[in-house]
Amino acid sequence: MARYEPKGRMDDPILTDGDRGFSGIDSYLEPTTLEGGTVEASENMRLDGDLASVRKGIEFKAGAVTLTYAGDDQVFASTLFSDPVSGTEFIACATKNKVILWNDQNNSGIDIAYPGGQTVASGDNASFVQAMEKLILFRRTSKDPRGWDGEY
Repeated sequence: MARYEPKGRMDDPILTDGDRGFSGIDSYLEPTTLEGGTVEASENMRLDGDLASVRKGIEFKAGAVTLTYAGDDQVFASTLFSDPVSGTEFIACATKNKVILWNDQNNSGIDIAYPGGQTVASGDNASFVQAMEKLILFRRTSKDPRGWDGEY
C-alpha cells in the first residue's frame, strides 16, 4: 500500500501517529527518552503481545431487575448476596430499620431487623461486604459495623 494516494497535486501525505507495536511499560525513564513500542503509563489498556487495546467495560448480564416492595423505606446501600451453601442469590438492601433480602427468582423478600434499635441514615455512607456466609454492613466510622451470619 502506498504512503500517498494520488488525488491531486496539493494533497498532503497521510500522517501516521503512534507505534507499530508495544513491547512493554517503563515508568522509570524520562518519557521523551523511551524507545518506540514502550509506554510510560497505561490506564485501562490491555497490552497483548504487540497490540494495545482498550479494556472492555462491564457487561451487565442480569437483565432488567425490578425491585418492588410494599413500604416507604429508603434504600441506603445495596449489594448482591450469594448464599454459599445453597447458591441462592439475593439483593440485599439496607433501609433505615432493617435489611431486606430480595430473591428475584421467587419474588419474595426476607426482613432482617437491626439489633438493639440500631438505624441507618443517609449521612452514614452505608456499604455492604460479603465475607463467605456473612454479610457486613458498614456505616460511618463512629458506628460499629453490623454483621449477619446468613441464618434466615
